[in-house]
Amino acid sequence: MLSKSFGAQVTRGAAILKTLRAFRKDESGASLVIVGLTLPVLIGAMGLAAEVSYWQLHHRAMQNAADAAVIAAATNNNPIISMKPRRWLQSMGFRMVVAP
Repeated sequence: MLSKSFGAQVTRGAAILKTLRAFRKDESGASLVIVGLTLPVLIGAMGLAAEVSYWQLHHRAMQNAADAAVIAAATNNNPIISMKPRRWLQSMGFRMVVAP
């Protein structure tokens, strides 16, 4: 009785080993694994690029608003306003034109 049971287990083990060897040699799904590993990285990089571009757009808009405020203050010809904006504009190359 022992030999029949042992023989069946050996045959079953050999079949499992044969299947595992065939599975190890099969490379048909290798590209799917690579795509699955790199896709989250690519999506994260695209999200980061979108956030950085939005940050730069917002930063540029805020800088334009600050520059416009300085130009408006400097060209107002109001003696109460400090001379700092006018000096800054002159240092950046803007000419002060006094309205007639």
